[in-house]
Amino acid sequence: MLSFSSSLIFVVLVAGSTALSVEKVSDGKIETFLEPVKLQGISFTKRYMNTSVPTTVKFNVTTTVASDDLALSWLFNGAQLNVLRLKGPLPDNPGAVFSTELQAGNSVEITLHLRDKSLSAGNYTLVVSVTTEAVTQSAQASGFVRAAPILPLFPKDRRVLEGDRLLISCEVIAFPKPDTVIWRFAPIKPDMMKDSDALVEAKADLALLSENSSEYQFLTKSVPNDQLLFPQLPSAYNGLYECSVGDRGNGDESLILVNVKDRWAALWPFIGIVIEVAVLVTAILLYERHQMRSKPLKVDANAAATTAATTAEASSPGMNPRTIQIQQQNNVNAVGEPNNETAVDGNKGLNAEAGDNKPDELRLRGGVARC
Repeated sequence: MLSFSSSLIFVVLVAGSTALSVEKVSDGKIETFLEPVKLQGISFTKRYMNTSVPTTVKFNVTTTVASDDLALSWLFNGAQLNVLRLKGPLPDNPGAVFSTELQAGNSVEITLHLRDKSLSAGNYTLVVSVTTEAVTQSAQASGFVRAAPILPLFPKDRRVLEGDRLLISCEVIAFPKPDTVIWRFAPIKPDMMKDSDALVEAKADLALLSENSSEYQFLTKSVPNDQLLFPQLPSAYNGLYECSVGDRGNGDESLILVNVKDRWAALWPFIGIVIEVAVLVTAILLYERHQMRSKPLKVDANAAATTAATTAEASSPGMNPRTIQIQQQNNVNAVGEPNNETAVDGNKGLNAEAGDNKPDELRLRGGVARC
């Protein structure tokens, strides 16, 4: 009974002793290049990633089983990474992230390919596992894709109201990561933000921002001091900012313009429009009031002229009181509408038609005859 148990344990150990190991063969490298850049008249040198050049990370797996029996998984900086596994000939369009395999005896060479936008500097880990007779073994190794530090480009200036919160993030793409991000600042007058000479002068006057300040603070996202935070942005910090890492040969720099606007700046044009409208309305009201006052004066002038003419006729000799009374009555009735005129004994009356004056004319003639 003891002999049988010992034999069983030996078989399990043999079955579970499949040799499996993984080691890194070579790291990858992202090609970069330097290129001059102009930001609103300011010239500086910027580093860019050359995405047209792919990179690879190679691993070697030692195993006694065929590569088809191996299970592969990938991690990028500790997070799961989806990689297309190709075991045969390479297709025309394999994608941006894929792996190839080449087996020779007990050795399998596994290559990770990174292309185009999937080029990322960092830690790539290959995890290999194999299962034989219900026993699973696994092994892993890490490789690296190295790159010189690359900072973001800020093509547009930041417009912020005075007293608002401002966060400038200068995230670094690099492996290994630099020690810290350095910030510099040069003030520019608000009315000189479009002056290229003032911007060039500010580039030459950039001064280091100290870490001990009550108006701003440095934050860390992936690299120490890679973020600059203003809880309440003062107007004195209107100007040019620079974040940089490393030296000029192996580092990178980036510039950003921050335009601090007066909080009430947007209100002044509105107030100007309101004032213009108020002046226009006042002018219209004054004109209408003047017109309303001038109309009664014209009517009174016409009435006065008519009364004067009637008085002159009444003072003429040869006219009896009855004739004068009739003429005055006709003139009073004619004052209402100046457009209708009727001649009565050489005088003009208003609002009287020719047919209405015939009886008065007959009476006048009879009165004169009797006299």
